[in-house]
Amino acid sequence: MYAIETRGLTKVYGGRRVVDDFAMTVQPGDIYGFVGRNGAGKSTVMKMICGDVAPTAGEVVLFGCEADGEAPASTGASAPRGKGEGARRIGVLIEEPGLLPGLSAYRNLMAKALAWGIVDAPARCEETLRLVGLAGAGSRKVRGFSLGMKQRLGLALALLGNPDVLLLDEPFNGLDPEATRAMRNLIVRLNQSLGITVVVSSHVLDQLDRMVTRYGVIAEGRLVRQMSAAEVAAECGSSLRVRTADTACALALLQEAFPALTFRAEPDGSLAISGDCDAAAVAQALRDNEQVVLEFTQDHRDIEDYFVELMEGGASHV
Repeated sequence: MYAIETRGLTKVYGGRRVVDDFAMTVQPGDIYGFVGRNGAGKSTVMKMICGDVAPTAGEVVLFGCEADGEAPASTGASAPRGKGEGARRIGVLIEEPGLLPGLSAYRNLMAKALAWGIVDAPARCEETLRLVGLAGAGSRKVRGFSLGMKQRLGLALALLGNPDVLLLDEPFNGLDPEATRAMRNLIVRLNQSLGITVVVSSHVLDQLDRMVTRYGVIAEGRLVRQMSAAEVAAECGSSLRVRTADTACALALLQEAFPALTFRAEPDGSLAISGDCDAAAVAQALRDNEQVVLEFTQDHRDIEDYFVELMEGGASHV
């Protein structure tokens, strides 16, 4: 059973399909990196998942329960409106957290906790402040908080109802490097210590690369691809580019010597070699077989370039 599954999810605004036949699956325990350009439809998808926006077509299934209806839920900074049990298991931080600047952090949490009918609200608010690292700032008014502290408080609001899933939309926006690292570490801790499944959208790919277990790429409202972090690492890993005086001969002998590697002939006559590649061993094999080496370089594919290629390729097929 998936934590989140969308089936044919579609949203039309003013005759334009902002989200089109979107089908994603999020496994329980994932930290799912949701990647796409501004305007690609990420926030709209997340709002439909939590119930803040009604789909034009399609459905959202949360833990095997269809999330529909209008009854308020009790687990997010923006409370999902789904009637199903699944919708009540989601915590949400989309766009800016809805904070009351004239109240303290503790009072902000209490206002939400009482509105949602959370049992033993004072104790739960204190516990949540500790969880996000704001235990010492609970009595301070929010208007004096830094952006990083506001993001942490927004995350605390999303955690009040003990959710099984967190939807986080651009949680690193505007944060300095220290606050970004602290937010990333907090997300990983929530996932690993509490078992919370996390869907996080972000343009900060180097931060996603450090914590994500699976990725989904969206372009022009459509899902381009889903893949594991291991698959991304393999495709962005180091590769060798080799060009010899006799490409066909070099390809044949290297394929025989290194059957576990992947070889691709390039238009310029070079060979691109990927996999768990020992450059020294490849070079030695070429020397042993008296191959004249014209080029021998090691490349590393940039993760940003990789995702840009996926997004551009996906948009061209929409």
